[in-house]
Amino acid sequence: MNAGQFVKGNIPWNKDTVGVMKLNKTSFKKGNTPPQQKPKGYIQERLKKGKVDAVVINIDWQGNRKHDYSYPRYIWETYHNQDLPQGMVIYHKDGNNLNNEIGNLEAITRAELIRLNK
Repeated sequence: MNAGQFVKGNIPWNKDTVGVMKLNKTSFKKGNTPPQQKPKGYIQERLKKGKVDAVVINIDWQGNRKHDYSYPRYIWETYHNQDLPQGMVIYHKDGNNLNNEIGNLEAITRAELIRLNK
């Protein structure tokens, strides 16, 4: 009867198989990049109902890669040469999320953002 357990002395079915359960040394060669990898500094516009909803960049103001890094945040940090303080968000003064001029961007706290959105 099989109780769902390995009995001492039994050999697993995949013993000595190559490349089935684990990677080997030649699986990934140096210099090969996956097709979905984007180059450093890649800018992407996201569409929602046919209109541009957000612009995403994958590089921060110091040149490091970031995943889904906000373009307005990148512009604000590049202009001020500092990271956005923790707990702060970038707010568009005129309400147009596509107007990413530095005069339209303001760093505010999340509490202020809640008051503005009421």
